[in-house]
Amino acid sequence: MQLLLLFAKALRRELKEKEYSVLNAVDQARVFLADQPIEAPEEPRRNLQSKTELTPEERAQKIAKAMRKQSSEVKEKWESLNAVTSNWQKQVDKALEKLRDLQGAMDDLDADMKEAEAVRNGWKPVGDLLIDSLQDHIEKTMVSITA
Repeated sequence: MQLLLLFAKALRRELKEKEYSVLNAVDQARVFLADQPIEAPEEPRRNLQSKTELTPEERAQKIAKAMRKQSSEVKEKWESLNAVTSNWQKQVDKALEKLRDLQGAMDDLDADMKEAEAVRNGWKPVGDLLIDSLQDHIEKTMVSITA
């Protein structure tokens, strides 16, 4: 679990290091695309070009549209990746905390078991007890159990 925690932290650190580059590229694309028209010009085609051949303006428009879509996808996926890794980090932290709690509970139980074994080892065998002192031994045992 400790290795998983280290890996999760390293991944988050790597994402943080790359964040500036990714967001800068998306921002540069946004700035570039702000100067590009969203719709293609409505002027008629020149007779020199066939209907299947795009004008330079139409090609630029098509490229700008693809860039808009890709930059939007990159930003969405980047945000999603950061959200997923953050959630994963929280889950790893939570699991590690639960394991620490479990270890603490196991340590407490171990100490209680050692104490109970020490009390039990102090008991005399039943055959060695005198009937007159039996009630005394029972009371001492009950005090040890409830303490």
